[in-house]
Amino acid sequence: MGTRAANRVKDLGVKDSVALVSFEQELSKITGVRSVRVVGGPRPSEIHVVAGHARSPKQIVRDVQSLAVAGFGVSIDHRIVSVVQIDEEPLPATRPRPDRARLEAPGRPIVESVRSDVEGDRRSIHVVLGWPEGARTEGHAKSGTSRELQARAAMEATVDALAPALTVRSMRVEVEHALLQPMGRDEAIVVKATVYEGDEITAVTGAVLVEDEVAAAGVRALLHAVNRKLRPPQALPI
Repeated sequence: MGTRAANRVKDLGVKDSVALVSFEQELSKITGVRSVRVVGGPRPSEIHVVAGHARSPKQIVRDVQSLAVAGFGVSIDHRIVSVVQIDEEPLPATRPRPDRARLEAPGRPIVESVRSDVEGDRRSIHVVLGWPEGARTEGHAKSGTSRELQARAAMEATVDALAPALTVRSMRVEVEHALLQPMGRDEAIVVKATVYEGDEITAVTGAVLVEDEVAAAGVRALLHAVNRKLRPPQALPI
């Protein structure tokens, strides 16, 4: 046990200290988060997060709140969460760079593959999208172990895969809310996202039934929400 954890054992007791360290470890798996420091006992009084610029602080705070409730049964006030953003590391040189002209072609992407990899107590989601004219884009996101967090990470990986086409169209997408919803004998994933296009801000929603893996359903739900906005730059609205 490290010095920081040992100090918390002294202040909080072994049980509380172990829970606190576990909470920090789970928070560090949130997409875009680099490191986390939690201050307090069984109910945190401060949560300090260091993250990159790929996602907004509001998104990260919401993920912190969702993980706390779903994984630990603790309700977190957004006011105790502080987010510091630092520059991202450059993307690996091996990451494919799709041809811009292909991404400008009319049409919407299809899901080529969704892969969920488990590495110890971590999980990562890898999404590949296929575009008209043969372009392919990929996205990645880290995930916690719960089904809700896997669905959310799959949506973030989809946003990452959409990024090249969104850049061509001067657009960006943020996932605002995502939840698993029972529907009789079935289960659905519902997502609300915000699409930023120049000065235009549009709220979009999507929902799909979970027919196979929850990560694959998360990808389809996000695409259902944003696909109508993925038109070529010069296309007239229908």
